[in-house]
Amino acid sequence: MAKTERQKAIASADKKWADRVKDRARYQCEYCKKSHEYTTLHAHHIFSRKHLGTRWLTDNGICLCAHCHLYLAHRDTATFMLWVQRKLGKGKIEILEIKAHAITKLSTAEIKLLARHFGEVK
Repeated sequence: MAKTERQKAIASADKKWADRVKDRARYQCEYCKKSHEYTTLHAHHIFSRKHLGTRWLTDNGICLCAHCHLYLAHRDTATFMLWVQRKLGKGKIEILEIKAHAITKLSTAEIKLLARHFGEVK
């Protein structure tokens, strides 16, 4: 089935967001410090990407190696969130949580603009 214009815009914004999160971390796992030369890196959303209010905020992203992503962020979520809170600070987490739970609607044009923005700003 062919992707809709909106689905293509979302995929583009997601990819560019992930690239930005990895670039900010200098292509190194922010938890175990493994480099992209030795492992596959993932951009993990602190608050789920289902929340449009934070889906494309780079502050809502952490660069993790595949192991830390799977076994820490998704299986030992309590330990992971304690680490994130120490790393970012309680205030930043609270702001992200408020933004994550705010009702947010974005048009396809707005999502395309976000994707374009990620491609232009470093």
